[in-house]
Amino acid sequence: MASISRGEQSEDSDRLPLISHEQHRDTQQYGTITGSTGSTTELRFIMLSGDEDLMDDACDIILRERAGRPKITHRKGHVFGKKVTVVKTPPTWMSHVATRCPFSSRVESIKDEMEDCASLVFPGPHAFLLVTDHRKVTGKEKYLLKAIAKVFGKEALDYVMLLIIGRTELEGIDSEREYMRKFYTLENSEQSVQSLFRETEIMTQNNESTFFIQPSYENLMKKAFLSWEKERDAEIQKQHEQEMTDLKERFRLTESNLKKEMDTLRELMLATMIRLQKYKDNQQGASGAQEDLQFN
Repeated sequence: MASISRGEQSEDSDRLPLISHEQHRDTQQYGTITGSTGSTTELRFIMLSGDEDLMDDACDIILRERAGRPKITHRKGHVFGKKVTVVKTPPTWMSHVATRCPFSSRVESIKDEMEDCASLVFPGPHAFLLVTDHRKVTGKEKYLLKAIAKVFGKEALDYVMLLIIGRTELEGIDSEREYMRKFYTLENSEQSVQSLFRETEIMTQNNESTFFIQPSYENLMKKAFLSWEKERDAEIQKQHEQEMTDLKERFRLTESNLKKEMDTLRELMLATMIRLQKYKDNQQGASGAQEDLQFN
């Protein structure tokens, strides 16, 4: 992979595009490229390495633009139809967790920083990208992966991908296979970035969730869901009770109306029977009067 030279950038420029854009966004940290690589519309990455320049190069390649401010740790862009977020972690983490101090205390000292970085890609990253280059993979990466597992849980390792910059074969990779199952060689090309996105989607589809969720977030989400479910059940119960009340009221009104109609029908029938009886009585009276006249 051709290296990206930062010396070519002017001090007045925040970034230089790696590819030509039909439209250039002036908003800091954002770039745009058209196209699509799949159904996922958003990808969130946490980038880890002991080499800050290497992480900057990887960010530039993924977002398809050079950043003129390498100290930026949280970058965003729209790449191949996707909203892409990349958080670059402090390179000092790797050397820190590999020191001779007790491992637990080393991890505890950077735990808050690790959780803060993860919060920048809320609700969670689609992948942790452990970035390396053509040099030999060292044991320091192993300690960093163990730190991730200790802070976020072993499930986080299912979302780890070794991102190799510039070479397909590395020495020492076998020592990392215990901690990660996905490797990808990233080149400075659109096709390589699109393939990275597809490989990330494939990796997450094989996991329980399509992105990693911190246990603390998961507990909060469960509590929020339980609260929502309780409120929903109460609302459904209230709605059911209201429907039953309305139904009973409709039955009562229907029954009352039917009773009134029955009473009205009875009154009509009684009045009709009375009129018929009077008619019969009148007819009989008329017949008797005619008979009397005949006898006379």
